[in-house]
Amino acid sequence: MVPSDHPWPFEMATDHRRIDTYRGHLAAVTAIIWHAVRSTDPVVDTACTHLVRAGGKGFRPLVSVLSAAAVGEVTHRTHVAAASCELLHLSTLYHDDVIDGADLRRGTSSANRAWGERLAVLAGNRLTASALEVASRAGADVPPIVASTYRQLVEGERRESLLVGCTEYDIADYLRVIDGKTASLIAAAARVGAISADAPGTQVDAVTAWGRTVGQAYQVADDLLDLTASSAETGKPAGNDLRQGVFTLPLLDAMSGRDGEELRRLLARARPYPQASVERVLTLIRRCGAIERASRRVDELLAGADEALAALPPGPERSALQGLARSVIPTVANTSPTPHASAADTPRSAVTTSTTDAPLAVGARFPASEPEPV
Repeated sequence: MVPSDHPWPFEMATDHRRIDTYRGHLAAVTAIIWHAVRSTDPVVDTACTHLVRAGGKGFRPLVSVLSAAAVGEVTHRTHVAAASCELLHLSTLYHDDVIDGADLRRGTSSANRAWGERLAVLAGNRLTASALEVASRAGADVPPIVASTYRQLVEGERRESLLVGCTEYDIADYLRVIDGKTASLIAAAARVGAISADAPGTQVDAVTAWGRTVGQAYQVADDLLDLTASSAETGKPAGNDLRQGVFTLPLLDAMSGRDGEELRRLLARARPYPQASVERVLTLIRRCGAIERASRRVDELLAGADEALAALPPGPERSALQGLARSVIPTVANTSPTPHASAADTPRSAVTTSTTDAPLAVGARFPASEPEPV
């Protein structure tokens, strides 16, 4: 179940009946996920339920449910469709941790750290199969969406790996990567939600565009944190991804400017880059105003997401989608004033704000626990 203190993205936050309704929808999604991940093989069961037990944000299931509610009625088909997207998301976490050699996930040991890469890959494969199996129960329209999304996720991850340390990498390449590895799954969660409510094609396309744009905004903001946040905030030093050769929007922007030649020379060295090189690259990025321009890009993307929702009927659920988009975007620490941007000109998304101001602080662990047997 979702904890009782889960904050909700509704203008009428005191409408407990509405909140209870959505808590019930997410509990139904939780039950489907648990049923799908269990196995009679104890080793497979332990590995496949590992990250489910650890919990997550529940962002994508809420996207599906709210998308359905914004255009029609939330039904059991919505719950099934939402569960299929969340299972696909879970499967990618196992695979991503193997690729990255990660030791931690969701505050606990990653599956590859706990049981080795072989079992982690197999568990991820099992969850992918479960996602497609569950999708088959959500109607004929849903499995092709889930399968296509999985292809986009794989291609996005592969494209990113090919571009690590590549100084010829440009902004167009970056946008293709984040569209595949992040935005595609949020778009799919919104799309299957609207389809489950039998929405007309224009509304299905509208929430899909909203999800894709929100996913892009999220990834740009998340990448900004690597360049701006302190180690106390992220648990790793500033520029950690940069050090490994992962080039994101602010760096690519800076490389297209007057410091491009020096940046390429610094980044042509063997990885991981020495600390002195990382610090110099960070200085050049900050000096040219690339951080501020990337922050404005986040704001522009969020505005575009709002525009996509104009095709939906007005109401609390449409407003909730707008609030949800803003609450999930990582806040980016304000940077020191530069010759190119004053503090007064700093975009809203570039200023650290209290999460209590967000319409939805997506911090509840999802699924929080296995449903009681009935």
